[in-house]
Amino acid sequence: MLVDDTSGNVADITVPGGPFNRSTGVGWKTNKPPVTTWTYVNRSSTLPGGIFHVSIKDKSKKTPGLVLFSAKGKSGSYPVTPGSLPASAIVVFDVPSAQTGQCANESWPGPKPAPSCAFNPKGSTLICK
Repeated sequence: MLVDDTSGNVADITVPGGPFNRSTGVGWKTNKPPVTTWTYVNRSSTLPGGIFHVSIKDKSKKTPGLVLFSAKGKSGSYPVTPGSLPASAIVVFDVPSAQTGQCANESWPGPKPAPSCAFNPKGSTLICK
């Protein structure tokens, strides 16, 4: 997962693969077949880039090519500021170079009603829609 703003790259994080392990509380879960949702959970103290939750939802049945993506992190270094917006993200599903073409990218150029990013009132969370 790469996240950029006008200052350049602010995050380059690889979330590990593998099924969810109940004893460690780390790994990927899916919904029941046909699988359309993948969720990464990490309840350990070792978080890749501070990321503890990732959700990927395939919405291509209704809209061809549409994938919804969200990531939550804590205690990571994400130097995005209101002055460095707009932001963009690239998610590569077969790292490091998406050789099979399995990737998604999105930008939030703003202002609203166009896709845009905004911080919550505390300035602690960046939400891009």
